[in-house]
Amino acid sequence: MCTQNEDVIRSSHPIYSTVLRRRRLSNRLNRRWRIMSKEAVKRANLRKMKVQMAMDNLKLYIKNKIIIEENQRLRKKTLALHQENKALMSQLLLNLYNS
Repeated sequence: MCTQNEDVIRSSHPIYSTVLRRRRLSNRLNRRWRIMSKEAVKRANLRKMKVQMAMDNLKLYIKNKIIIEENQRLRKKTLALHQENKALMSQLLLNLYNS
């Protein structure tokens, strides 16, 4: 165990004060790196989220395109069926009036 005099001698010794300064600086830098690394992690997570959102957006876009194409196909089919129905109704009415 150090006595008070040894502590005073150590703290006033140039090498000891240099070591202390280096330790403090190292601790400050480590703290900065931890903070920066947390920010880097946040940025990385944000980048991952952006990529994931872009992928989800692309998947939804593709699904939407498929639905739109199917809707157009069904509209054409509906129009064809409607025209066929009109033609059949007119034939039926002609047959009823002619008979």
